Formats: sequence, structure tokens, C-alpha cells
Amino acid sequence: METNIRPCTPEEEGLTLPDINFETIRPHDNSRNSGFEELCAQLAALESAEPNSSFFRKGRGGEAGVECFVRLADGPERGWQAE
Repeated sequence: METNIRPCTPEEEGLTLPDINFETIRPHDNSRNSGFEELCAQLAALESAEPNSSFFRKGRGGEAGVECFVRLADGPERGWQAE
């Protein structure tokens, strides 16, 4: 099954990007990259979700770089990938 999924841009989401110094991200498992992925997964977990949806963490070595995803009650999934 082929899908046409593309990430939303901050402008499409109505967001402005904060000024972040990525050198100050706390390492996780001795890696700033892992620390950033962990931060993204924690922030994603805080987003409001539809009733009866489920949040899943993929963890290190997750499938296709997806750190976490929400499965909505009616079946579709929304994933987060830190880059």
C-alpha cells in the first residue's frame, strides 16, 4: 500500500520556530542526537489526542527513523521523526 505522506511545514501548522541552540540539548545515552530524539518523543506525547487513540514510543533503532506515533481510534496513524 503506497501512501503520499509529507511532513507539515511550521507555516502550515501556524507555528513559528523558536531560536534553539542545539549544542545545549542534554545528551541521552551519551548522545545529543539521542537527547534530541528523546525530547521530540516527550513533546509528542504531550500533544492532545483524540479519545480512544493510543501513543506508541518506538525507541532506539525505531522503524524508518520514526521515534513515536499515535494510532487514532478509527485506524490512521500520525508519526514523529526527529531529523
